[in-house]
Amino acid sequence: MRLTISAETRNIGREDRLVRGAVALSLLLIGAFIIVASGGLGAISILFGAPLAYFLLTAALGWDPLYARSGIDTRTDAELAEYAVDEYAVDEYLIDEYVVDLRDGSWPDRTPVSDAGALPDR
Repeated sequence: MRLTISAETRNIGREDRLVRGAVALSLLLIGAFIIVASGGLGAISILFGAPLAYFLLTAALGWDPLYARSGIDTRTDAELAEYAVDEYAVDEYLIDEYVVDLRDGSWPDRTPVSDAGALPDR
């Protein structure tokens, strides 16, 4: 069985991934200190190793099976927009409440979004 995590199936945002990486690093440092202080491996390695592996793996993949099962998605709207937009089909952008059409290569007059309604056809 092969697990494929695509941009559309990710459910962990950047900040969540950063926190998970920091927690994994903390668990690694604390676990290593305890192992060195006790002089051997044992139950303590499992106690710190399992959560360390979980946080490290989910941070690296950007997907959490527990979040997926619960329907939780910690990505921001900006992160979702990165994956939802086809890079090659984008002709118009919404910038500071103004519609800018980049198809003709020139900078057109700014039309407020409230006046434009839908994106204008040129």
